[in-house]
Amino acid sequence: MTRSLVGRSLVLTSAAAIAIATLTPDSRNPGPFTPLCVVCGDLGGVDVVLNVLLFLPLGLGLVLAGARPLKAIGGMFAASLTIELLQFLVIPGRDPTIVDVIMNSIGGAFGFAIGSRLDSLLRPRPPVGAKLLLAWSGALLALQCVVAYSLVPALTRSSYYGQIDRELGRSVSAFPGEVLEPTVDSVRIPDSELPDDRVRELLLRRQGAVIQATVIPNGCPTETGGIVRIADANAREILVLAQNDADLLFGVRTGAEVLRLRPVRYRLHHVFGPESICALLGDTILLQARYTRTAVLLRAAARGRVDEDTIAPSVSRGWRLFLPVQTYVDSGAKEAALTTIWLFILMFPAGYWAVFATRGVEPENARANATAAVFVLAALTIAFVLVPEVFGLPHACAWEWLVAIGGAGAGAAAACRSVTTKWGRSATRNSGRVNNPN
Repeated sequence: MTRSLVGRSLVLTSAAAIAIATLTPDSRNPGPFTPLCVVCGDLGGVDVVLNVLLFLPLGLGLVLAGARPLKAIGGMFAASLTIELLQFLVIPGRDPTIVDVIMNSIGGAFGFAIGSRLDSLLRPRPPVGAKLLLAWSGALLALQCVVAYSLVPALTRSSYYGQIDRELGRSVSAFPGEVLEPTVDSVRIPDSELPDDRVRELLLRRQGAVIQATVIPNGCPTETGGIVRIADANAREILVLAQNDADLLFGVRTGAEVLRLRPVRYRLHHVFGPESICALLGDTILLQARYTRTAVLLRAAARGRVDEDTIAPSVSRGWRLFLPVQTYVDSGAKEAALTTIWLFILMFPAGYWAVFATRGVEPENARANATAAVFVLAALTIAFVLVPEVFGLPHACAWEWLVAIGGAGAGAAAACRSVTTKWGRSATRNSGRVNNPN
């Protein structure tokens, strides 16, 4: 009864979340109608991941509620197809595609498969636990490689065009002020085609290049205000320096754009006003930024006041690549908190299944626990040291190691408790059989 109640609650909650996420109008320009597109638009990779995850809880809820496989999967396919038809016929601003239906159905089927094998996932036998641990470790390392590649500059080979103080669509307005002498190192950025490919060579250097501009803000942009932007012949963004409220935004094209994930953009607070609230400033502000694989520098100087921050690109912050909204990398507490949650969730299953993979019949086995710890630490070393080393990125810092180890430790503790509980119940049943005279 409890399982069925949980399943029905999860179905209702998931259905409500799906309706809110898919059946509300979108004010953005949906772009051309391409129903057969596989990975559509600049954020096609994000859409694929989110479409799979969107229906996964629904599939899990249906199996817990007692639904049969064919009816459940067929129902989720029909629901997704209905949503896409409503987006095409009724709801404005949406991009319906047949791939969304396929990804939703895959996500729902995957959730149903998880629910069908829930007991084996929560209390697997040692061989199954070993397979689960290996699969999770492989997925973790693959994810870290994707994140690492997403942080590496990936500049196109094409003609480049400078765009100074331009309005670029509905999401980027013109900078409300003057932009003076924008440069990349010693190369001046014109508001037209760049004469050669020196900018690309400078940005790809190991030490990077200093992007600099002097601005005189005379107002607040209604959207993100584009200060300096470099784009290629296909309008793909190569470099951007912009204002968002009182903050300075900066980024270059990286592997994230190649994979059509969320662009990685960095933020320096309080450049155009106090407390991240834009103020009408008449000061002359010198803006500087530099992107390298090991550090991103952001600097703003005005009337003797200097705001500066150096941020290391980190493979531990992969959560931002898959979000439905754009976020910005900074050195704030919120950034650290979200990274902590991400690492804890990633490592919890590794610690949990490692206990089952290395433990035999006896619930207390120090040697098995040591083996599990060594395996998890080896996987962490590859993910936090070897993968960043291959891509030329900084290794994970000490607190990220502590959080990841804490997540694995919490998973191991939960598994040990589960094993002990199972062992205790089994012993009680066996004792009852021995004492029964019949």
